[in-house]
Amino acid sequence: MMLLFLIAGILVQFYSAAEFSISHLFLLLFGLIICSIPIWYDKVWAKLTRPIFLMGSFYWLGFFLSFWHNDLNSMNYFQRPNSEEQSIIQIMEPPQEKKNSIKIVGEVIQNGNRRTEGKTLLYLEKDEQSKQLKYGDVIEVTTRFYEAQQNNNPHEFNYKRYLKIHNIHHQAYAASDSWKFLHEGGSPILSSIYEVRKWCEQTLANSGMSDQNVMVAQALILGQKDRLDKDTLRSYSSAGAMHVLAVSGLHVGIIMLIVGAVVRPIKKWRNGKLFYLSIVLLSLWFYAIITGLSPSVLRSAIMFSFVLLGIEMQRSTSIYQSLMVSAFVLIVIDPWVIFQVGFQLSYLAVLGIVYLQPKIYNFWYVSNKVGDWIWKITSVSLAAQFATFPLGLYYFHQFPNFFLISNLIVIPLAFVLLISGISFLVFSVVPFLADVLIWIFDFLLTILNRGVQWIEGLPHSIYWGISISWYEVLWIYLILIGLIVWIRNKSKPIFAALGCATLLLFAHWSYQNHRLSTENRVFVYNIKDEVAIDIFQGSENRFYCSDELWRDEEKLLFHVMHNWFYRSGKETPSERYSSENLHTISFGSQSLQLISGADKTAPVSQANYLLLHDFKGNQEEFCEELIGYGGNIILGPNISSYSRNYFKSELDESAVIDISEGAYEITF
Repeated sequence: MMLLFLIAGILVQFYSAAEFSISHLFLLLFGLIICSIPIWYDKVWAKLTRPIFLMGSFYWLGFFLSFWHNDLNSMNYFQRPNSEEQSIIQIMEPPQEKKNSIKIVGEVIQNGNRRTEGKTLLYLEKDEQSKQLKYGDVIEVTTRFYEAQQNNNPHEFNYKRYLKIHNIHHQAYAASDSWKFLHEGGSPILSSIYEVRKWCEQTLANSGMSDQNVMVAQALILGQKDRLDKDTLRSYSSAGAMHVLAVSGLHVGIIMLIVGAVVRPIKKWRNGKLFYLSIVLLSLWFYAIITGLSPSVLRSAIMFSFVLLGIEMQRSTSIYQSLMVSAFVLIVIDPWVIFQVGFQLSYLAVLGIVYLQPKIYNFWYVSNKVGDWIWKITSVSLAAQFATFPLGLYYFHQFPNFFLISNLIVIPLAFVLLISGISFLVFSVVPFLADVLIWIFDFLLTILNRGVQWIEGLPHSIYWGISISWYEVLWIYLILIGLIVWIRNKSKPIFAALGCATLLLFAHWSYQNHRLSTENRVFVYNIKDEVAIDIFQGSENRFYCSDELWRDEEKLLFHVMHNWFYRSGKETPSERYSSENLHTISFGSQSLQLISGADKTAPVSQANYLLLHDFKGNQEEFCEELIGYGGNIILGPNISSYSRNYFKSELDESAVIDISEGAYEITF
């Protein structure tokens, strides 16, 4: 319960951006001391005031942690308005190689002549020098930092918020000639661990396995999901098997079992239990760091550490206590971890398994050992899916219909694959043994991939295109909790309340679908360097875009497809047209004309809207023609800042719409 008040304090501060000064802290401490007096001197008052005191304490602790965690509230934060100075940046994570750049998360330790702090996202032009950078390196960069921007397309993934919850508020780009390497740095321990991780990646890459098996192996063992190609990602997602590629409690538990079995003889030595405990814990945390210290791994590492300590100290430790303590530790370290998808899914999955799996398993007794083993895995899958599917619908807009079948394949294989894969890495320098182990590992990976592809190929393997809001997620969870309570108590009032809540939810969905089916709306999306227009008439839509954008599934998913999910429940438009060589689009009794820099001498039609794009200069002559135009002028993508400002200053301000500030919507 206290953990909920801690989270409540974080939520209030995060969304209100309220400040917390030193004077507030002293007033809070004084108030808490006054409120705590009855607890110590009056037993009757203590029963009433103790819970209030504890709830208030945890609430304000969460508020305080959230405020001080935000780098923007630091007096030494690096960003200055409109400043372009030399900055010294230390790389905090291994850099990621992108298509045209090197992505770096760094700490700005100096800006100009002042010492600073605060994380930034920095993109360096990709060349041989930038590709050599690694964790801990210190570089000097001359650039201007910009506040992270949101394109503000309807229902688009909120990238600005994503960066904020990782405490990144500004980003920058630097060409090859605007930065230089200074020296190495960082923690020697972390540097060594990252070198081990890099060696593991290269060993797997040079193992002779197929490209797909290498990618899956790196994800399975090291948590490197960003290297998976889109086809593999789609296959595992459609089959409901993505959790096997996200290093989590399953992986950490297997590591603990393997290391524990290997070093168990040490326990017979003098003080052997202490050595045993130290080796297992160090191995567990070493693996957690190598795999990137994601919330699910951190949670599992902390939880298993408490469980292991309890076992070796011969004390029974409740799994719920271990979960709550691990969550509390994570939140104290990083209060905004509660917003991360991995944190939410991992804790809900474990709570579901711990609480629901025994109850589901006891529904059916299977005397056959093989059948009982299958039913155990099935009950685990059902419990985890029951606890997490509302969040899965919210974040991923899909439901894997054959998750039970996929888990029967991937969970047993994951155990054997981790053992064989880690054994290969450990004995990769032993020629004959390494060859045997990599053959086994490769063979099992092939079985896993083909099994997942087979499930993906089944008819209706995935229900895709679901769109629900955050309050609908809470609504569904309340219904699920009510269902569990009713099954336990068989209470008629609870059953009636449960039925009403379910009927209200379906009524809400019916009303929302009816409203959307009667709307006619045009969306001019804000996508860098791209023209993208949607014309919705109810749930049917015509989509206009370039052929290049149409081939870029990742970009479409990021900017456009969430709006399709919301308005039509589909992942593809009803009709798709190329925007190249297109001049006029009609919708209802209105029309929109596209004019680019290449054809700006073309006569302006009597269209209600003009969409200008691809202007980089020489707009004065064209602007004169627009002065007498009576419609709305939309400043689209790929217009230089100079041209954008020129059009705004020379034309009627009320008639100019700048979609760089967000997508433009037209109702017709």
